[in-house]
Formats: sequence, structure tokens, C-alpha cells
Amino acid sequence: MKKISSTKELHESEVLRVYKKGFGYAVLRVIHINDDFFSARGDEIFITSLKKNDRLEAYLWSEKLSTYEFELEVLGTIDDDLHVVFFKHTEKLRFCRERKCLIADVNIPLSFFPFDISNSQKSFSSTAVRKTWGTIVRISDREAVILYDGNIQEGQYVKGRLKILDEEIDIVAKVECIPEAGENIYMMKFIGMPEREREKILEFVFTTYRE
Repeated sequence: MKKISSTKELHESEVLRVYKKGFGYAVLRVIHINDDFFSARGDEIFITSLKKNDRLEAYLWSEKLSTYEFELEVLGTIDDDLHVVFFKHTEKLRFCRERKCLIADVNIPLSFFPFDISNSQKSFSSTAVRKTWGTIVRISDREAVILYDGNIQEGQYVKGRLKILDEEIDIVAKVECIPEAGENIYMMKFIGMPEREREKILEFVFTTYRE
């Protein structure tokens, strides 16, 4: 993907993560761009919190591998059923080769079972699989830290299910050790997560950052 140097080079439907002091984080989706400004749609609770000249910290993830960071200034809002905000263009974008993500401290039950990746189809379909339970104590849209009173081998794969925002989400993850984290604490790196489920986790994480 070609690097961009201005918000004039954004595309419609691109997703921005933004932070407003006093509110926290929110997600916006770009809906219109011209030479003078661009507009984006968001949740009502966030749009109604904005006023002219507010400044937001914004983040654009590029191909899920890198990040653009920049500041946005609010021109105005339409806070009826549309929930739209208008921004001045920003010409100073900072590029980072790593994609930054938010991590929330949580307490979420997780049911899961390990499986052999060389025989994953059989494991997924078997009714004889014995599930076990752990607790997610930290989560982002890319990984989770779990507390589990048992033993999981580093490099092992697991399939699990968690519930957030009244919705169940299935995950597949690879287990990694956390140096000096102590016993019964494991890192699970999500694999092949659909964008809808990823966005649902992000939405949940953002709610924990409301100020």
C-alpha cells in the first residue's frame, strides 16, 4: 500500500480509531472526502460529545501491519439520525511500521480445548472433545492473556468461545509463553479472526476506555 501524507488521501469506508480527552476512544467510518474537509460517521454517544474546534488523536491502521497517527480538528457535527462529524484536513501524519492496539484489563470466562493443527478438522467436528475453562484477564483484537489452572504447551493451538457485549465469539489461537509471568498465565495469539469479530472485540475494548 502506498504511503499517504494527508487525510485528503483517505478513502471512503476506511475506519479511524479516535481518542477524545474526557470521553475516551471511539470508532469512526469515513463517508465523504473533498479538497476542503472530510466527514465520518460514528456512534451517537460520541458524536454528541463533540463540538467545533475539538481536537482528537486519530489512528489509521494500514493493512493491519502499520499505523498512521495524526491530529484532527472538528469543524462541526450532524447529531440527528446520521451521527456525522466533519473534520479539517490534516497534512501531518506520522507513520509507524507497527500496528498499535489497545489492551483492556478484563475478567471474561473462556471455554476452550486444545487441538492438533495437523488434524484440526477431526478435532473441530468431534462431539467427544472435552472443553475446559479459563479466565481472560487482558484482551485486544489480536491476543488475550488467560489465567488457567492447568498446563498448556507453548506452540499449542486452541479453539475457544467467549462472550462480550451479549454476543458469543469463537476464537482460534496459538499459545505463547509470557516470560516471568508466573504459573498458569498464558498468551493466546488469535489466528484467522473474521473482521466482524475483530471489530466486536475492539468495540468492547473501547468501552473500557470511556473516561
